[in-house]
Amino acid sequence: MGPSHQAVAVTVAGFAFSIVLTPLLRDLFRRVNVVDYPDQTRKRHSQPIPRAGGVALASSYAAALLLARWLPLTFDPAARNGVGVVVNLLPGASLIFAAGLIDDMIGLTARVKLAMQIMAAGLAYLGGVKIQILLNLPIQQAWNLPLTVIWLVGCTNAFNLIDGMDGLAAGVASLSTLTLAAAALTHGRLELALVTLPLVGCLLGFLPYNFNRASVFLGDSGSLLIGFLLGCYSVLSSQESATLLGLIAPLMAMTIPIFEVGLSISRRFLRGRPILGADRGHIHHVLLDRGLPPHRVVVVIYVSCTLTGGLSLLTDISPSQFSGLILLSFVAGALIGIQQLGYVEFRIARQIFTKGTFQRIIDDRSRLAEFEKAMAEASTRERRWELITACARDFAFVGISWAIEGHVFEELLEGADRGSCWQLRLPLPGHQSLQFEQRFSAKVSPVVIREFVNVIERTLSSGVETWKLEAVPLPKETVAAIGPSQRALAES
Repeated sequence: MGPSHQAVAVTVAGFAFSIVLTPLLRDLFRRVNVVDYPDQTRKRHSQPIPRAGGVALASSYAAALLLARWLPLTFDPAARNGVGVVVNLLPGASLIFAAGLIDDMIGLTARVKLAMQIMAAGLAYLGGVKIQILLNLPIQQAWNLPLTVIWLVGCTNAFNLIDGMDGLAAGVASLSTLTLAAAALTHGRLELALVTLPLVGCLLGFLPYNFNRASVFLGDSGSLLIGFLLGCYSVLSSQESATLLGLIAPLMAMTIPIFEVGLSISRRFLRGRPILGADRGHIHHVLLDRGLPPHRVVVVIYVSCTLTGGLSLLTDISPSQFSGLILLSFVAGALIGIQQLGYVEFRIARQIFTKGTFQRIIDDRSRLAEFEKAMAEASTRERRWELITACARDFAFVGISWAIEGHVFEELLEGADRGSCWQLRLPLPGHQSLQFEQRFSAKVSPVVIREFVNVIERTLSSGVETWKLEAVPLPKETVAAIGPSQRALAES
């Protein structure tokens, strides 16, 4: 039996096992009530759906691999080494599958799942899955383990994040796995092809039950296991290369899931949200919010995966001078795609860095820090008033009054249009209050104003009884000339 017949045999075996086992396990999970209930926010299916996909895929995949190993087929002896690859991954894959299954059945916290994923990645590293970057540096081995763990944990969660629509995660996984298998065959890595092709067959056998409208879900046991295995196989497929470029083709093969991880982490970081939390900002949610029907969203993502998979294979087989051009085209297309998704977080971040907002934030924060330090060191009212007026002028206030125990300090900007200003009155301990005025047209961030007021409140609310009384009361004619609002403040 030639390599092509071997490839067809293991793929068909995976498909056959999956298409038979999936409905059987689906009905079993429904009877024992291991189902995913709709919540009408992120989970909008109409009825509870069994989460049996992971068990069906794991069982079908194991059966197909055993068939490939033990049946008296005329496989090339080297191909049988592929089963040894899976054996080395078995401890880590089993831990990942257990974490997902426990979460499907009784639930696990995000931190516990992450800890189990890190442990599984460590076990895979011990089993030979190692990202090895040789840069001729004394500490080059120091980052192999963390790089491998980060990659595997990222891939593991990637397919879990996109598992939000019928047929999406399983379809994307089948396309990514097929790309890795094609690359393995292209390079004569028959042992790697014969462990990835059964997974392709299993995913294709599962898809008819998972596509819209799904009667069974992958569950975390399925999505986490798929991501972990593909992460491992992508590293194994790149181990012939000792540079980062060796990982480019596998990364491109899983573009959509990897991008989903990167975008989710970036969005949540920019908004100060929990990195491990859930939201409705995933790629498929954005496309749904654009008005695309669910089946079309899935097709759009399938087409994107097919294109990136094709680019991955081209990068893998092209001469080095063309690989750079393909990679550049890929990056440009990816940036355009992210821009078209229209994430508000990235648009605001881009504006902050390109329009000087970031520098203004740093400058404003620095001024406020210096202002608070100087206020804390000031020992007289006059010195504090001098600091307050100087900082208020920097932040575009046109009027400020400080009334304390019958005394009034006031600073007005000559020529200020009093009718176009808004006022803020700040009551403070020690029979004192402050009043600020600022034009409506002033381009000062409300956050800066709030922090300015907070600093004043902190510094003027502490130690008021120790200040030296050196302020001179204003003459009555001055108080009469400063306007009704300031007069009321002075007399309060």
